[in-house]
Amino acid sequence: MKTLKEVERIRKQIDKLDKNLILLLEKRLGLVQKIWQLKKEKNLPLLDPEREKQMIEQALKLETANLSKKDVERLYTLILDDFKNFLF
Repeated sequence: MKTLKEVERIRKQIDKLDKNLILLLEKRLGLVQKIWQLKKEKNLPLLDPEREKQMIEQALKLETANLSKKDVERLYTLILDDFKNFLF
């Protein structure tokens, strides 16, 4: 029974992290929408490949114990691509 209780405790931690992750992504999307609105008002290009490259490079500099650089790049690229798909 001790093992099952430990599993349940860890799952609750994962659930909390998942909730926080979604809330952070929601906040990020709101900020991206604000930037896109400002760019539209000023007739600026909506996409900025250099900025995307810079963001990925910054993410790759983070020290992670369990995620490889390839994993970080893949996750970040997925987030950026999904946000672009949402906004277009």
